Amino acid sequence: MFVEDLAIYDCSAENNKSEFYLFEPKFNAEAFLQFYKLKTVVKCPFANNAKISDFMHWEQTLPFTSNLEKLLHNLENFINRCQKSSLDGFVVIAPPSFSTSPRMLGEFLRRILFYLSDHDPYGSCFTEDIHSKQWRYRFTNMHFFISTFSPCYSSASSRSTHGIDQTIILFQPKISFKNGLSSVPEIKFSQHEYIRGKFCRTGKPYPLRDFEWQRFVFPPSYEDKAIEWWRADNSFDFESITDNSNASKSTACVMM
Repeated sequence: MFVEDLAIYDCSAENNKSEFYLFEPKFNAEAFLQFYKLKTVVKCPFANNAKISDFMHWEQTLPFTSNLEKLLHNLENFINRCQKSSLDGFVVIAPPSFSTSPRMLGEFLRRILFYLSDHDPYGSCFTEDIHSKQWRYRFTNMHFFISTFSPCYSSASSRSTHGIDQTIILFQPKISFKNGLSSVPEIKFSQHEYIRGKFCRTGKPYPLRDFEWQRFVFPPSYEDKAIEWWRADNSFDFESITDNSNASKSTACVMM
């Protein structure tokens, strides 16, 4: 798990072992391996033990809308098995050219989240007050925390990809927090403080924002104003962006 507000992980517990399974007929194996590398270098103290089993690589050979349709289908499948399998996240990996700036990253995320919400049979969460402290992103019957990582962030940012040339979006189910966070408010607060302190001690503080949406896409610097990614910016044309990466394609099944 990459999100910062998490508990201290008990690495000795049997059910905390890392587990990676990927059974998609065609996917970018190199992109997945780079995500795995990021997982091992981020400062979250229990990222290494996150259980990630669902993954989507954004295919630029397909129209933008076709990728959104594929994501919708894959995320629905993830939700159907998430709680039973105790999964910690669903990952979208896209070209780095989709996030050359935090604002561009925000627009990419906005188009994804609004598309999903527009097709939510339970109704869009964006009809609710996004400036309420109770607002959470929801798709179908599951609430998610969204973390975004990009090469556009410097090494001083907790959202840096540490040299990995990919745009990464992590959908973390809120129910996964319950695996580590205490139900006792005082202990839960101390767990949050521990994680935040760990990031600060490594020179990667992150802004404590008032609202949930402010934590999805970070500004370039710690002190900068939060990015209002939910406001449309039509100056970005993702359909015309060419992927210049040399990531190899594989049709084999990867298991780690």
